[in-house]
Amino acid sequence: MKKIGILTFHRSYNYGAFMQCYSLANRIKSDFPDTVVEVIDYTTQSALEGYQKSASSANAQVVRWLSISNKAFEEAQSKHLPLSEYMLISDDFEELFGNIKGKYDVIVVGSDAVWNWNNKGFPN
Repeated sequence: MKKIGILTFHRSYNYGAFMQCYSLANRIKSDFPDTVVEVIDYTTQSALEGYQKSASSANAQVVRWLSISNKAFEEAQSKHLPLSEYMLISDDFEELFGNIKGKYDVIVVGSDAVWNWNNKGFPN
């Protein structure tokens, strides 16, 4: 059976990023029903630190809201996205590529933000 991996920043706390990933995964499943579709569960360390920094600089009420909101995002991702069995958190793109090499027949890049290496993406 063929396997398609989706590489995107699905772990950002952003409704649009989540919906884009969810929609893409479901569309690929619909178009290729005999294929396993998996979202590569990857995020950069710098992206996680950026979220933590944003939360720590906010006031207490905003921190409580972010905590609830972030937990809801994480639950939705786990429940509604076909995540890979492994999760990788690393700023080293070579580590990611080594981790996914040979696991997928096709890798679909689900967002142009993946290529924004200066912030959190891969070198293009």
